[in-house]
Amino acid sequence: MPLSTPSLPTPSVALAHPGSNQPGAQIVDLGHYRLLRSLGNIQGGMDAVRYGVGELSSVCLQFDAHLDSVHLNLSVLANSLDAARDRLHETAEFCQACLDACDLDDLDAMIRRRDELMAWMAAQAD
Repeated sequence: MPLSTPSLPTPSVALAHPGSNQPGAQIVDLGHYRLLRSLGNIQGGMDAVRYGVGELSSVCLQFDAHLDSVHLNLSVLANSLDAARDRLHETAEFCQACLDACDLDDLDAMIRRRDELMAWMAAQAD
């Protein structure tokens, strides 16, 4: 809401000016007009500040939307990293189980262990 420039009464004094041909010529106080001009400049500055605040508010809303997007992407990334960590742990366990199966001396035990590992691997894929 723009500020209205107040209109102050014009201070004048009814005095005869020495160089004037008119008796009772008025002397105008220029301070009054300077004050009105200053108030107009202040109002212009207030309008600029109001516009700047509006622009800043718009930028803050855009920034907030971008932060929400970044937060969502970071959440997805964190979930993906957790899944990758879990999969890596399962793979390490599988590799260790394979090594243990290779250390067996009995061929039938190695085949049973291989079949168990294959079933375990198929269950993990589902």
